[in-house]
Amino acid sequence: YCRFYVNAITARSLAKALWDNNNIVSLDLSHMNLSDLSGAYICRSLRNNRSISKLELGGNCLGLKTCKSLGDSLETNHVVKYVSIESNSLTIDKDPSGINALSRMLTVNKSLVHMSIWRCNIDQGGCQSIHEAIMKNDTVICFDMGYNEWTQKQIRQISDKLQENRRVRETKIRAENQIIQKQNEREKIQKDINEKRAKDEANLKWIEDQKLERAEARRDQMEKEELRRVEEERRRREEEERERELREAEAAKKKKKGKKGKKGKKKGK
Repeated sequence: YCRFYVNAITARSLAKALWDNNNIVSLDLSHMNLSDLSGAYICRSLRNNRSISKLELGGNCLGLKTCKSLGDSLETNHVVKYVSIESNSLTIDKDPSGINALSRMLTVNKSLVHMSIWRCNIDQGGCQSIHEAIMKNDTVICFDMGYNEWTQKQIRQISDKLQENRRVRETKIRAENQIIQKQNEREKIQKDINEKRAKDEANLKWIEDQKLERAEARRDQMEKEELRRVEEERRRREEEERERELREAEAAKKKKKGKKGKKGKKKGK
């Protein structure tokens, strides 16, 4: 939301700045005594600006030029949803071209939802032009139109048309919400499927890892047992070798001792 305090000079500079601005969403320039030319400059910026969705120009000195500029801009701008030009004498110069431009815009614009022309002193011819345009518009659901020269029939028909637009809009919103809800449900189902698949894959990987770890542990155990068996076999052979050597040494000792005994007996004889 932005509210700038501007005059006839600074309004043109503001309009130039708004031409390429993409940050301002709501602009309030109401009750600043802006001239019709200043209003036209501001509205002209909407031909290129694609961020402003709400524009308030009520309570100024706007007229024919502003109406033409606003109408021409909103024929191609499909971002603005709210416009207020209330409390401006739009037909003070008795030239219908400005109101006709607004009427033409209302027949083609598809984004405007709320428009206020309250207390704009629009004459019967202007009211007839706007009435015909509103009857062809399917998006406006709020239309402040008091204190203009409407007939009771026009007021009733416009009211019925706005109510019809509201019903259509509500139906459309419900349908869009249902589509979004179904899409969200499908996304949730797919997300659950993906999560379950990822969980299953993680479990399978864990199981496979466990198998590999157990197999590796068995290999390590077998290697250790083989090493232990080899070591035990080596020790057993070494022990047997020592025992054999001891036996041989004992046998050699006994044999040597026996030879000495025989020699002694011979000498005695």
